[in-house]
Amino acid sequence: MSVEPDPRRELSRRAGAFLARAENGGLRAGCRLASVASDLRMADEDRLDDRTRAAFGALIESLFGTIRSEVAGHAARTLAAGGHEMIAEALLTTQRDDKRLAAILLADHSVLRELDGRVRQDLLADALVAHERDDSDQPSLLPRLAGERDPLIAGPAMAMLLALGRRATPLESGALARTDLSAETHHRFVWHVAADLREAVGRLANARTAMLDRALVAAAERSLAAHDEGIGLEPSAVKLASALGSAGRGGRAMAIEALGDRLLALFIALVAEDVGLDYDIARDAVLDRDGARLWLMLRAMGMDREAIGRIGLALATADRHRSLDDLAGDLDVAVATDLDAARAMLAIQSLPAAYRQAREAMESAR
Repeated sequence: MSVEPDPRRELSRRAGAFLARAENGGLRAGCRLASVASDLRMADEDRLDDRTRAAFGALIESLFGTIRSEVAGHAARTLAAGGHEMIAEALLTTQRDDKRLAAILLADHSVLRELDGRVRQDLLADALVAHERDDSDQPSLLPRLAGERDPLIAGPAMAMLLALGRRATPLESGALARTDLSAETHHRFVWHVAADLREAVGRLANARTAMLDRALVAAAERSLAAHDEGIGLEPSAVKLASALGSAGRGGRAMAIEALGDRLLALFIALVAEDVGLDYDIARDAVLDRDGARLWLMLRAMGMDREAIGRIGLALATADRHRSLDDLAGDLDVAVATDLDAARAMLAIQSLPAAYRQAREAMESAR
């Protein structure tokens, strides 16, 4: 006599597996970064797809070009004013191979994570399909927010509009209007570029190397002083999401509209704001092709099956590596997850990674 399977037991089993996948999202992200670092060093084997590899190369080239031009230009003016025109000219005309410099910088986990997140976020945002509006005459989300009378909403919205424009449109020279790097990563890029320039023209300077060092250090410090990480795209999105949250206008509907307008950075920031996580953690979840962490976050926001499915479909349409079959299987488990359980797991995820790792080490040593 056959026994019919118990649907509640099966759902419970699938829920356990789903929560384990969500909990292991940080481990997957770490393994992925290690793979990216390995792939970027290899010329023949290409586990990174061509589009991602090309985007990485273009970003690195633009960052080095922008920072090198700035540092070399200021140092050259200082040197020329002191009568060292030949060295100044060498600073401006020397050609450098960025591969070695990139290898040094990308060996830093925090730098690699920031650039990897930025590259994949921009590629996914470009691939998103904008949703048609019910009212075709209604302005899209960001211009509408920027035009509001409330300056606490309009100001951050306008700042994000400007940041989007800078990110999307490089200068005619190919340089970036802003590097959009965090202060820590910008700091590392600037000093390494200055050191690379010193190596390139140091022999020409001969006995005047101290003078060259002073000029490059002054130029680097000038670049660091002028850098404002708060006007980058991601910080601007975070500020706008915070303003919307404070006004009681964040949450589910706003996040869905942001994604429908291809405002991926704002979508990520709204999710992070609502569930109390850092932007980077929410971005990791959105970019993770295993959507368990993201579905858990959306569930914690109170989204129902239709809303989560709509978001999952938009991401799968933009990224051919995502599975619609997996999405369909996850939806039942996601919406069956208790809200308090989802929020409790996310609260754990919000703790510093070093602390969570230390707790795991202590538990495994029992």
